[in-house]
Amino acid sequence: MNNKLTNYLIQLIIVLNKLIHNMILNISKLSDNSVRYCYIMPFILNKIGKDIPIDAEPAIQLSFNMFILTLIILICFINIIGYFISIYLINKYDVENKYPKYARYIRYFEKSRLYLVVIEIIICLVFLIIILLLNATVLGFFILK
Repeated sequence: MNNKLTNYLIQLIIVLNKLIHNMILNISKLSDNSVRYCYIMPFILNKIGKDIPIDAEPAIQLSFNMFILTLIILICFINIIGYFISIYLINKYDVENKYPKYARYIRYFEKSRLYLVVIEIIICLVFLIIILLLNATVLGFFILK
């Protein structure tokens, strides 16, 4: 039972990884080659995704998928820290009063950052739970009985 669940989770992660990788490749094929990536995640997936063959050992695929999930979590935490630092710097240097032309955009950013931080935290927690469940099933813990 536990072995079936582990194989199912590994196959699910492999399918999700292929889906994300194919979506990123399709997006990069639509744009011309002179355009560079504006975000770091598609660049990283494009650079490291080609090195892992489809018929690799399950342990290698699992470790690669864990790497991708932890990379997503790391980028989410960096974004959250960036949101808080930007709001701190905006308030510290009183940018809204110094540049009244951009006051509308600054207020919009301050209002929308709460939603962005909540979305980033949800993404982090979901991927952390997936990593914990997957590692627990691979190690042999009975999570879902």
